[in-house]
Amino acid sequence: MRLGGNSKKVAIKDNGLSLNVPAILGDDTYILQGRSMGQRLFSGDDKKLAGFLSELAEGIYRQQSIEFEKRETDRTQIVRDLHDDVGAKLLNLIYAAPENSKIRAYARDALKALKDSFMTIEDFEDLDLESNWRPVWVN
Repeated sequence: MRLGGNSKKVAIKDNGLSLNVPAILGDDTYILQGRSMGQRLFSGDDKKLAGFLSELAEGIYRQQSIEFEKRETDRTQIVRDLHDDVGAKLLNLIYAAPENSKIRAYARDALKALKDSFMTIEDFEDLDLESNWRPVWVN
């Protein structure tokens, strides 16, 4: 019996001398072999225990994968929110400052640095806040 309906199963082979345990990822199988004084080493109880432990490890792996994806999604959203919030404030400063002022130049430099930083962090593509906001400020 497998949790999650996975078709991979633990199997006893070679008259109890081998126990095949599926790997958590991929189609590989771990083979445990041995004998004790010429007798078979693995029983049905060993098979059940190995199956349970395999399912438990697989469940832990799945849960960790889900948590990792959630953290990555949250992180990306935080970065985007920061970009939008700080970027909007810098754009407000750029368009409020006189055309050739140092304030406007500094704000443009800060906006470019912000964009470059977030592009590096998240490998964003087509994220140009100034171009996206220009129609709002021009109208």
